[in-house]
Amino acid sequence: MKNCGRMVLFIVMLALLSGILNGCILKKEIVDNHILDGDGMINTNALLMDVLAGDWASADGRWSAAIEGYELELMLDGESLYDGSMYFSFHGDDTNVKTELFIYAFENKLIKSAMEVVGTIKQFYTENGMLYMEVTYANGDAETVVFEKSAQ
Repeated sequence: MKNCGRMVLFIVMLALLSGILNGCILKKEIVDNHILDGDGMINTNALLMDVLAGDWASADGRWSAAIEGYELELMLDGESLYDGSMYFSFHGDDTNVKTELFIYAFENKLIKSAMEVVGTIKQFYTENGMLYMEVTYANGDAETVVFEKSAQ
């Protein structure tokens, strides 16, 4: 009986050791080989973030945007309509590919300081070195605003 107990304990210990080793190997395969790059994490958005960083303006000068990291300020005729965070997911190395940008505004509403809804962003994206914002104004009119990056 004593030998049987030792045999069961040995099998349990062997199973635990096997599970631990398999977990380490799986972690190495799934996490390290797909997410980590050397000493740190890969930020797949970094390349596009560098392109987006800076000041942007529409050709008529009515609209402007300022981007720093994931922070965005959108202005119309000098009045801030959105000042907050944005997010996107970028993979690859071609920053000219269309990439959707998203803001954290309630229903994508653009609101003046007096809580007056100016319009709603229907689509916001970057493509070929430009920013595009499809907006529907409160009066029902729609416009695609094209932003060019200001010389810095």
